Amino acid sequence: RVRQIQEKLEEFIQALNKEK
Repeated sequence: RVRQIQEKLEEFIQALNKEK
């Protein structure tokens, strides 16, 4: 379960970087 959260976090970070 923790790994799933980390994967979602990475996706969120990537999305934020794309917005920048």
